[in-house]
Amino acid sequence: MASVSNKALATLLVVGIILSIGATVLSLNMFSGMFGITGMVTNTTSGYVNASITARTAVNLTKKAVNFGSGYVGMGCNNCTVDTQGGITSACCVGITNTGQTGLVIENTGNTNLQVDINFSKGATAFIGGSNNINEFKMLVVQNETKSCKTLGSTWSSAYANVPTYNGVESAGRICDLLTPNQANDTIRVHINITIPDNAPSGAKNTSVLVTGTSS
Repeated sequence: MASVSNKALATLLVVGIILSIGATVLSLNMFSGMFGITGMVTNTTSGYVNASITARTAVNLTKKAVNFGSGYVGMGCNNCTVDTQGGITSACCVGITNTGQTGLVIENTGNTNLQVDINFSKGATAFIGGSNNINEFKMLVVQNETKSCKTLGSTWSSAYANVPTYNGVESAGRICDLLTPNQANDTIRVHINITIPDNAPSGAKNTSVLVTGTSS
C-alpha cells in the first residue's frame, strides 16, 4: 500500500477543519431558528410622575340670607311665629312671610374635613325686642345632603333651640364636628325660627351671622 505523503495529510486536515466549522455554523443557525436564540441585548429604565396637593381650609355660606319680609302681629294675637321650614301662624303674621325662605346653607369648599361653628351677633331680645318671655330667635341644623356632617351639634339638631351669639353668653356654637369636602355631600342647612311679640318695637330688624370652619 502506498504511503500518504505529509502534504496530503495536511490537506486532509485543513479540509476536515473547514467541514467541522461549517457544520458547527449550520447547527447553530438551525438551533437559533428553533429556540429563538437571537443574541439581542435588552435594557430598561424608569421614571416617575409627581403632583403635590396643598391642604385648603374653606367654608362658605352658599345661602347666606333669610328675609321674612315686612309686617306686624295681627289683631287679637300676642305674637307671630314664622320659620324657614314652612311654618307660620298665618292668622297672626300680617305681611310677614316665609315664601322662598329655606334657611342658611353652609358648604365646605376646601379639601379637608371641617369642624363648623356658627354664632349670631344678636339674641332674641336685641334682635326682636318686646316681651322677653315671648320673643324667640331659634335655629335647627339639618343635613342638607346625605351624610355631609358626621355628627351634627346635638344642641341644635333635635329641635329648634336658641341661637348661639358671639357677643353674649351663648358663644359656643359648634354645629358639626366633621363636614366632608366631598362635592356630593358637603353642605348642611340651618333653619331659622322667630317669634315676634305684639309689643315688639317697630323698625328694621337684622342680625349678622359668623360661620367658622376649622380643619379637623
